[in-house]
Amino acid sequence: AFRVNDGLETDMLVEGTVKNFGSISKQSSATITFANNGVYLHEQNGGSLPASIWRPHSICQLDSIVDTAPSNRNQNFYSVLWNCPRQNTNLNMGWNGTTIGGNIIVQNTGSARWYMCAPGTGTSATVNINGDIIQSGGQFSSNGTGNDGTTVTINQYGNINVTGGNFAISRGSQGGDAGTGTTIWNLLGGNVSLADATTQNSCPRAGFVFSKDGGVQTLNLSN
Repeated sequence: AFRVNDGLETDMLVEGTVKNFGSISKQSSATITFANNGVYLHEQNGGSLPASIWRPHSICQLDSIVDTAPSNRNQNFYSVLWNCPRQNTNLNMGWNGTTIGGNIIVQNTGSARWYMCAPGTGTSATVNINGDIIQSGGQFSSNGTGNDGTTVTINQYGNINVTGGNFAISRGSQGGDAGTGTTIWNLLGGNVSLADATTQNSCPRAGFVFSKDGGVQTLNLSN
Protein backbone atom coordinates (compact mmCIF):
# COMPACT_ATOMS: atom_id res chain seq x y z
CA ALA A 1 0.00 0.00 0.00
CA PHE A 2 1.16 3.52 -0.83
CA ARG A 3 -0.39 6.51 0.97
CA VAL A 4 -0.04 10.19 0.10
CA ASN A 5 -0.26 12.63 2.99
CA ASP A 6 -1.15 16.30 2.83
CA GLY A 7 1.84 18.61 2.50
CA LEU A 8 2.64 21.81 0.64
CA GLU A 9 1.08 22.39 -2.79
CA THR A 10 0.87 19.23 -4.94
CA ASP A 11 1.60 16.25 -2.72
CA MET A 12 2.32 13.74 -5.49
CA LEU A 13 3.24 14.90 -8.99
CA VAL A 14 3.70 12.21 -11.65
CA GLU A 15 5.63 13.14 -14.77
CA GLY A 16 6.60 9.57 -15.63
CA THR A 17 4.81 6.25 -15.08
CA VAL A 18 3.18 4.77 -11.99
CA LYS A 19 2.27 1.07 -11.96
CA ASN A 20 -0.28 0.09 -9.33
CA PHE A 21 -0.22 -3.57 -8.29
CA GLY A 22 -1.77 -2.90 -4.87
CA SER A 23 -3.33 0.29 -3.52
CA ILE A 24 -2.67 4.02 -3.72
CA SER A 25 -4.60 6.12 -1.22
CA LYS A 26 -4.40 9.66 0.09
CA GLN A 27 -5.60 11.95 2.82
CA SER A 28 -8.80 13.72 1.81
CA SER A 29 -6.95 17.05 1.63
CA ALA A 30 -3.95 15.67 -0.29
CA THR A 31 -3.58 15.99 -4.07
CA ILE A 32 -2.25 13.57 -6.67
CA THR A 33 -1.57 15.03 -10.09
CA PHE A 34 -0.63 13.27 -13.32
CA ALA A 35 1.15 15.92 -15.34
CA ASN A 36 1.75 16.28 -19.06
CA ASN A 37 2.52 12.76 -20.42
CA GLY A 38 2.19 11.20 -16.95
CA VAL A 39 0.95 7.60 -17.16
CA TYR A 40 -1.00 5.56 -14.63
CA LEU A 41 -1.02 1.77 -15.22
CA HIS A 42 -3.66 -0.19 -13.30
CA GLU A 43 -1.99 -3.60 -13.09
CA GLN A 44 -4.68 -5.59 -11.27
CA ASN A 45 -8.23 -6.90 -11.43
CA GLY A 46 -10.59 -4.71 -9.42
CA GLY A 47 -8.79 -2.49 -6.96
CA SER A 48 -9.23 1.27 -6.90
CA LEU A 49 -8.07 4.13 -9.11
CA PRO A 50 -6.41 6.96 -7.20
CA ALA A 51 -8.48 10.13 -7.03
CA SER A 52 -6.30 12.44 -9.08
CA ILE A 53 -6.03 15.56 -11.18
CA TRP A 54 -5.46 14.40 -14.76
CA ARG A 55 -3.73 17.12 -16.73
CA PRO A 56 -3.59 17.35 -20.56
CA HIS A 57 -1.84 14.40 -22.24
CA SER A 58 -1.92 12.20 -19.12
CA ILE A 59 -3.19 8.64 -19.57
CA CYS A 60 -5.06 6.26 -17.31
CA GLN A 61 -4.38 2.78 -18.73
CA LEU A 62 -6.17 -0.39 -17.64
CA ASP A 63 -4.79 -3.67 -18.95
CA SER A 64 -5.33 -6.31 -16.25
CA ILE A 65 -9.09 -6.27 -15.64
CA VAL A 66 -10.76 -9.70 -15.69
CA ASP A 67 -14.19 -9.58 -14.03
CA THR A 68 -14.20 -6.61 -11.65
CA ALA A 69 -14.06 -2.94 -12.57
CA PRO A 70 -11.96 -0.75 -10.29
CA SER A 71 -13.69 1.52 -7.80
CA ASN A 72 -13.29 5.29 -7.86
CA ARG A 73 -13.53 5.33 -11.64
CA ASN A 74 -16.01 8.18 -12.11
CA GLN A 75 -13.36 10.86 -12.54
CA ASN A 76 -12.56 13.59 -15.05
CA PHE A 77 -9.72 11.84 -16.85
CA TYR A 78 -7.72 13.16 -19.76
CA SER A 79 -7.15 10.04 -21.89
CA VAL A 80 -8.28 6.53 -20.96
CA LEU A 81 -6.85 3.39 -22.55
CA TRP A 82 -8.58 0.01 -22.09
CA ASN A 83 -6.60 -3.07 -23.13
CA CYS A 84 -7.80 -6.08 -21.12
CA PRO A 85 -7.40 -9.33 -23.10
CA ARG A 86 -8.43 -11.49 -20.10
CA GLN A 87 -11.70 -9.66 -19.50
CA ASN A 88 -14.61 -12.13 -19.30
CA THR A 89 -17.42 -10.02 -17.77
CA ASN A 90 -19.26 -7.00 -19.17
CA LEU A 91 -18.07 -3.96 -17.20
CA ASN A 92 -18.77 -0.25 -17.09
CA MET A 93 -17.02 2.88 -15.84
CA GLY A 94 -20.10 4.29 -14.10
CA TRP A 95 -19.46 7.69 -15.68
CA ASN A 96 -22.02 10.43 -15.11
CA GLY A 97 -21.32 14.14 -15.34
CA THR A 98 -17.83 13.11 -16.38
CA THR A 99 -15.57 14.97 -18.80
CA ILE A 100 -12.86 13.12 -20.72
CA GLY A 101 -10.44 15.83 -21.79
CA GLY A 102 -8.61 13.73 -24.39
CA ASN A 103 -9.19 10.38 -26.07
CA ILE A 104 -10.86 7.09 -25.21
CA ILE A 105 -8.74 4.27 -26.66
CA VAL A 106 -10.17 0.76 -26.87
CA GLN A 107 -7.82 -2.05 -27.87
CA ASN A 108 -9.06 -5.27 -26.27
CA THR A 109 -12.03 -6.29 -24.08
CA GLY A 110 -11.40 -10.04 -24.06
CA SER A 111 -14.63 -12.02 -24.52
CA ALA A 112 -16.80 -9.31 -22.97
CA ARG A 113 -17.82 -5.66 -23.40
CA TRP A 114 -16.77 -2.31 -21.95
CA TYR A 115 -19.29 0.49 -21.37
CA MET A 116 -18.98 4.11 -20.35
CA CYS A 117 -22.04 4.21 -18.10
CA ALA A 118 -24.89 2.16 -16.63
CA PRO A 119 -27.81 4.31 -15.41
CA GLY A 120 -30.52 2.76 -13.29
CA THR A 121 -34.21 2.65 -14.17
CA GLY A 122 -35.64 6.13 -14.68
CA THR A 123 -32.26 7.86 -14.31
CA SER A 124 -29.83 9.55 -16.67
CA ALA A 125 -26.11 9.67 -17.38
CA THR A 126 -24.11 12.28 -19.29
CA VAL A 127 -20.55 11.91 -20.57
CA ASN A 128 -18.57 14.69 -22.24
CA ILE A 129 -15.65 13.75 -24.52
CA ASN A 130 -13.41 16.50 -25.84
CA GLY A 131 -11.21 14.19 -27.91
CA ASP A 132 -11.54 11.08 -30.07
CA ILE A 133 -12.83 7.55 -29.72
CA ILE A 134 -10.09 5.32 -31.14
CA GLN A 135 -11.05 1.64 -31.27
CA SER A 136 -8.97 -1.10 -32.84
CA GLY A 137 -10.58 -4.12 -31.14
CA GLY A 138 -12.94 -5.33 -28.44
CA GLN A 139 -16.60 -4.50 -27.84
CA PHE A 140 -17.36 -0.93 -26.79
CA SER A 141 -20.51 1.12 -26.27
CA SER A 142 -21.93 4.00 -24.29
CA ASN A 143 -24.00 1.61 -22.14
CA GLY A 144 -25.37 -1.90 -21.83
CA THR A 145 -28.36 -1.33 -19.58
CA GLY A 146 -31.72 -2.98 -20.13
CA ASN A 147 -33.36 -0.58 -17.67
CA ASP A 148 -36.36 1.34 -18.98
CA GLY A 149 -36.66 5.11 -18.73
CA THR A 150 -32.92 5.66 -18.94
CA THR A 151 -31.50 8.72 -20.68
CA VAL A 152 -27.91 8.51 -21.89
CA THR A 153 -26.32 11.59 -23.44
CA ILE A 154 -22.85 11.58 -24.98
CA ASN A 155 -21.46 14.98 -26.00
CA GLN A 156 -18.36 14.55 -28.16
CA TYR A 157 -16.21 17.15 -29.90
CA GLY A 158 -13.65 14.82 -31.49
CA ASN A 159 -13.80 12.01 -34.05
CA ILE A 160 -14.88 8.39 -33.83
CA ASN A 161 -12.33 6.17 -35.59
CA VAL A 162 -13.05 2.44 -35.42
CA THR A 163 -10.75 0.03 -37.27
CA GLY A 164 -11.80 -3.25 -35.63
CA GLY A 165 -14.02 -4.86 -33.04
CA ASN A 166 -17.63 -3.98 -32.25
CA PHE A 167 -18.74 -0.38 -31.74
CA ALA A 168 -22.31 0.44 -30.72
CA ILE A 169 -24.10 3.61 -29.72
CA SER A 170 -26.08 1.47 -27.24
CA ARG A 171 -25.74 -2.24 -26.46
CA GLY A 172 -28.49 -1.92 -23.84
CA SER A 173 -32.13 -2.39 -24.82
CA GLN A 174 -33.14 0.44 -22.44
CA GLY A 175 -36.63 -0.99 -22.22
CA GLY A 176 -36.81 -2.47 -25.72
CA ASP A 177 -39.37 -1.63 -28.39
CA ALA A 178 -42.06 -0.72 -25.87
CA GLY A 179 -39.73 1.25 -23.60
CA THR A 180 -38.82 4.90 -23.31
CA GLY A 181 -35.05 4.78 -22.76
CA THR A 182 -32.88 6.79 -25.16
CA THR A 183 -29.22 7.21 -26.07
CA ILE A 184 -28.30 10.38 -27.92
CA TRP A 185 -24.71 10.71 -29.09
CA ASN A 186 -24.16 14.36 -29.99
CA LEU A 187 -21.29 14.78 -32.46
CA LEU A 188 -20.47 18.43 -31.88
CA GLY A 189 -17.48 18.77 -34.16
CA GLY A 190 -16.01 15.52 -35.42
CA ASN A 191 -16.52 12.80 -38.00
CA VAL A 192 -17.31 9.07 -37.81
CA SER A 193 -15.32 6.36 -39.57
CA LEU A 194 -16.09 2.64 -39.12
CA ALA A 195 -13.90 0.21 -41.08
CA ASP A 196 -13.42 -3.57 -40.83
CA ALA A 197 -15.66 -3.57 -37.77
CA THR A 198 -19.16 -4.41 -36.55
CA THR A 199 -21.72 -1.86 -35.43
CA GLN A 200 -25.11 -2.57 -33.87
CA ASN A 201 -27.74 -1.07 -31.60
CA SER A 202 -29.88 -2.83 -29.01
CA CYS A 203 -31.99 0.25 -28.25
CA PRO A 204 -34.36 1.39 -31.03
CA ARG A 205 -34.10 4.97 -29.76
CA ALA A 206 -30.31 5.27 -29.96
CA GLY A 207 -28.55 7.36 -32.57
CA PHE A 208 -25.99 9.93 -33.60
CA VAL A 209 -26.87 13.61 -33.89
CA PHE A 210 -24.47 15.42 -36.21
CA SER A 211 -24.61 18.94 -34.80
CA LYS A 212 -21.42 20.78 -35.69
CA ASP A 213 -21.99 24.52 -35.78
CA GLY A 214 -21.17 25.20 -39.42
CA GLY A 215 -18.99 23.15 -41.74
CA VAL A 216 -19.33 19.54 -42.90
CA GLN A 217 -19.28 16.29 -40.96
CA THR A 218 -18.81 12.87 -42.51
CA LEU A 219 -19.93 9.31 -41.85
CA ASN A 220 -17.65 6.77 -43.55
CA LEU A 221 -18.47 3.04 -43.52
CA SER A 222 -16.11 0.44 -44.98
CA ASN A 223 -16.35 -3.37 -44.74
